[in-house]
Amino acid sequence: MQNVGLIGYVLSILFLIVASKNLEGYGEAEFFLLRSALVAAGKIPYIDFDYCYGPFFIYSLSFLRSIGLSAGFSEALLVTAESILGYASIFYIVRAVFGQYQSAARLVFMTLFLATCLSALVGGQNYTFFRFSTVLALACFIINLKNSKFIEVYSLLSGVIFILGWIISPEVGLAVGVAFAIVTTLRSKHTLISTFGAIISLFTAFFCDKIILQSYASLFQFAQGTFNFPGFPSFHILLLFLSIFLSTAYIAKKSVKENPVAWLLFVYSIGMLPAVLGRCDSGHVIFNGFGFFILAGRMLVDGTEREKKYFSAYCALTGFGFFLLSLIATICFNLLPMGAVTAKTILPILPSEFTQIFIERLPPLYQEKALNFLNRGVDEMQISQPEEGSYVLSPRSNLKILGKINTPYFVQNNGAATANSYEELAIRLKGNIVYLRYNLIENLCSPYIVDPSATAILFLFPTMLFSQKNYPPTGAENICVLLRNARVISEGVPGGYAKVQM
Repeated sequence: MQNVGLIGYVLSILFLIVASKNLEGYGEAEFFLLRSALVAAGKIPYIDFDYCYGPFFIYSLSFLRSIGLSAGFSEALLVTAESILGYASIFYIVRAVFGQYQSAARLVFMTLFLATCLSALVGGQNYTFFRFSTVLALACFIINLKNSKFIEVYSLLSGVIFILGWIISPEVGLAVGVAFAIVTTLRSKHTLISTFGAIISLFTAFFCDKIILQSYASLFQFAQGTFNFPGFPSFHILLLFLSIFLSTAYIAKKSVKENPVAWLLFVYSIGMLPAVLGRCDSGHVIFNGFGFFILAGRMLVDGTEREKKYFSAYCALTGFGFFLLSLIATICFNLLPMGAVTAKTILPILPSEFTQIFIERLPPLYQEKALNFLNRGVDEMQISQPEEGSYVLSPRSNLKILGKINTPYFVQNNGAATANSYEELAIRLKGNIVYLRYNLIENLCSPYIVDPSATAILFLFPTMLFSQKNYPPTGAENICVLLRNARVISEGVPGGYAKVQM
């Protein structure tokens, strides 16, 4: 288990670093790189543009770019550093929960490591344990301090814990801040004082700045969007519910004073359940629900001799099961962009025929995608100074900061935004000049279709099959009508844009 996890992790990180100069169009990396450019242009997340993670990710990227590092290398460096810190935090949390069972703690850590070791191939900072466990580890450290005389004082730190978590991820900040407040209150001999202190601390932190409130407005809008996956009884969902059952059984027999870290982890995990069940693919389940898997292992170790015999089997099933799911998902969904990134990276030292051979051997569905990706950097918009107040509409992977655009606005690919945000965009655009990317209408207004390559994994990952059959409308019907009826002023604008009057 350890060797498989290490090999998978090292190869994933090496890919990111080697291909770093081409990450602007790869996976989740583009999501953060594009928004870090907006930040560098003076825009404010949540207020000036849609964003659903903590400000740390894009401001840290913007800082590294400001000191001379390339955009792609900055992202690869941050993913690497954050994943290492995240695993260190998980290691601390597992050891604190397991107490004297340290050999079992190491096995559970390696289980989580194996289950997530390929996550770097997603390319984004959003799926490392840094986002989910770093501030939680700090909260565990504080809650585990032996000196209980200051427990009432600890409750006053709930707001600080919330802010630190919010900086990385708004939903994590809320879950860990509230969990910390609840557990410190339960541990206190003066419940009323601790409750009052925790509430004051949390409310002060939550309402201290309008950007925090706006971040949750954006988050709730995203949660109402169409890019959510329904939960069906696939392997990882069944394993999740088994883990929740075992976790609850463990907490039911342990008081908060016996294992305060376990209680903190459990309450935090309950707070993360909407994220676990909102998008039920294996990656979201293991990252958002890792606490249940840790506590389930603790229950088995702490149980009867018969239950202890199941512990190793549970760890192997969880570790190798999630590893297999992530490996299959990587092959089916990431293989094309990984191949394109690799081809583009080594292109200068290979004959030009290599690219043609590579593309010709791809399935027809992917050939155009590969060509578009490999030609990036050439097929970009070159307008230096669009009209003041004009808008540029482009799919997510083609957004650039262009001259003096009053409000650089973009539309993501179908399913990633909400009906409300599309309605708002339609109102903003009506009557204005818009530079419209040639493939935007097709990407935004066409029905969502699962790639045929996904059919190979439906027996392990049936979520996508049911998503295809039950996928709701994009919520962009009105703006699609507006786009199709726009009056074309000029076509052939460099970069594949048309200038239109909405």
